[in-house]
Formats: sequence, structure tokens, C-alpha cells
Amino acid sequence: MKAFDGFVKPFIEAYGDRETGYDFRIGRERELVNIISYNQDRGHLVDVKLEGRMQSVFVVDVQGATGDFTVFDDDFNTIGYMCMRETGAPVEEESEEERPFPDFSDGSLWEASNSKLAAVLHQIVAQIAAQMAEGDAGSDKDFGGGADE
Repeated sequence: MKAFDGFVKPFIEAYGDRETGYDFRIGRERELVNIISYNQDRGHLVDVKLEGRMQSVFVVDVQGATGDFTVFDDDFNTIGYMCMRETGAPVEEESEEERPFPDFSDGSLWEASNSKLAAVLHQIVAQIAAQMAEGDAGSDKDFGGGADE
């Protein structure tokens, strides 16, 4: 993935249109592994300390609008998966203040697929919430699956 990004990113910068979004779907057999996007607001880059070093991880809903997110390290390796917890609380259909789905306002609403990701899950959720509050969930950033800029 990193080699792919290293080839495609400079090519798009040199020959692509800055206003055009480019998506590359990466699969293994019948499984969708990642969608690498350039010039689009797909996913979130956040900085966390993993295994003793700071990394920019890429958090993306690979399947699209499912609410299940895959977290990639800066070498394009899958760290794990995160999704919202089942709350079991009834949803009021007429509620004026519905929480957005997915809801990044509270890290306790989320669960991680493994202990490595669970250790930084609240940090990830808080940074995504801050990005969304700023209205800058990645605009003017390249979301190449978490590659270094």
C-alpha cells in the first residue's frame, strides 16, 4: 500500500486536477481492504502514540456509511476496527436533538477490536470530534490511507 501511494500520489500531484477526487479500491480476493482517496474529505488523520512512537493514523469507513471504521497506521497496516457500541436505548423518532451517526462526541460510545486500538480509542474519537467541530474533517489534506505527507 505504501509503495502504491508513493507512486500514485506524485503522479496525481503532477498530472491530476486538484478539484477532482480520485479513489482507488484495494481488495484481497473478495474482501475490500482499503479505499485510498486523494483530494477528498474521506476519513480522518489523527496523531496518537502507538507502541512508544507518535504516528498519524488514518481512520476511514472503508465500506462507506456503515459506521464501522478501519484504523491504519502510517505504514498502511491495519491497527484494528472501531465501531459504536450498542446502547440499547430507545430512539425517539421526533427528537429535535438527534446525535449524528456516527457520534464522535463521546469516546465511551465506541469500542475497539483489540487492546492496541482500545488504548488510544478515546484520543482518536476526541481528535475526530475536534476536526468536525472546526469544520475541517480533512479539507485540503490528502487521505492516502495514512501515508506521511
